[in-house]
Amino acid sequence: MSQPPEPIIYKPKRPRPSMDAVLLIASGIGTSLMAGIAMHALLPETGALAWGKAMLIAVLAGGVAYAVNRFAVERGAPLAATGYVTAGLMSVCSILFIGAGLFASTYAGMTLSSVAELQLHDHGRRLDDYAATQMRSITQGTRAIPVVELIRDDLRSKASCEVTTSCVSGNDVVGRGPVARTLELIADRADAIAKQLAAGEAVRQDLALRVAGYLADYQRVLGDTDTPLSARRRDLIAIDGRIDQAISALKEAIPLSLLGSYAAELKQGVAMEGNAGARVNALLASHGRALDDVLGTLEGANAPAPAFPPRAGVSSTFDYILHFMPIAAITAVVELILPIALWVYTFIAIVWDKEQAQRRRPAAPLAPSEKHGAGTDENHRERKSGGNSFNHSSRRMNGQKNRKPHGRMNGSAAYFDPTDDDISDYLANAGRGLKGGQ
Repeated sequence: MSQPPEPIIYKPKRPRPSMDAVLLIASGIGTSLMAGIAMHALLPETGALAWGKAMLIAVLAGGVAYAVNRFAVERGAPLAATGYVTAGLMSVCSILFIGAGLFASTYAGMTLSSVAELQLHDHGRRLDDYAATQMRSITQGTRAIPVVELIRDDLRSKASCEVTTSCVSGNDVVGRGPVARTLELIADRADAIAKQLAAGEAVRQDLALRVAGYLADYQRVLGDTDTPLSARRRDLIAIDGRIDQAISALKEAIPLSLLGSYAAELKQGVAMEGNAGARVNALLASHGRALDDVLGTLEGANAPAPAFPPRAGVSSTFDYILHFMPIAAITAVVELILPIALWVYTFIAIVWDKEQAQRRRPAAPLAPSEKHGAGTDENHRERKSGGNSFNHSSRRMNGQKNRKPHGRMNGSAAYFDPTDDDISDYLANAGRGLKGGQ
């Protein structure tokens, strides 16, 4: 006995997802991947805990971005196209708000380590410039040694002359008076400064070589990419401190600030009455201006040392956005440009479809009362004669029973399927004695 055939089960085909749905899904997946990489770079922890946090944030970020963008495109754009302005504004603002937040976090996380290394490179360049400026200033400061020695010798000679002939004060009484003692004190101070400058010149070259070696160590440690950045940063901080100490020792060896103070003392003069005091102050002021002119040629002698950069953060990554413009552009396309473009294209398509449907829609027929005035004899005659037209039209409609669809011949007559427009014309013209559609 044969078994009955198995029933055929009809399985309807599932509709394929639209292109915008596929793009929204792809955008959400891309957001999750970029957010995961970014969060792992931003979180201070390491190991499994850091990866767990990064994955959790990545899944949540991708889900939120997909949900907001899908509702904005599938709900907000159609409502905006039908005239609901508030829905359009809210949907666009939600896309921009979510996209801007995700762009800031993902871009910062994907460039954070590179920005931290760039900051160390920039600090190395600033440190080189600072060390070169200080070395140049100190080297130029050694030119003040002959000037100070000249001031010392001149003041001593003037003091000796004052003791024997009172050549400075012009007094009749000779001897070692107040003017001579004042000139000797100022000359002794100039002698001490000159000796200190000469001693500093002896150690300047050794300190300059040490600074150059520290700068080379800084670049060597920074270029060792096999070592983690955290370890390199620790070593670079130590090298930066040694460079600062060496430059400070150089400044103490060649005390340019002391020279500036001595020049100011010379220009200020001494408290002494009479013509003798005026002559002494004029002599000292001339020497002070000469020394001040030499110090004025020094470059950046008082420039502060550059501070070591702090750890890179989210805000510091935007200082280098031009350097990482390709990464910023790709991130902005995924997080902002693509959802906004889908919303705009959906809105434009709906508005266009509505406009085309409005053009294809036929104009509504005029009612009989709109075409003819009420209460006239002509209208009454048309209504009376409309009975025959109604019978004729009724016979026409009754004859539809024997017709075959699609305009086939039934006997000797051919019929056609009336459309909605034909029926509307028939109902509108039935009261005027006209055949429908004429």
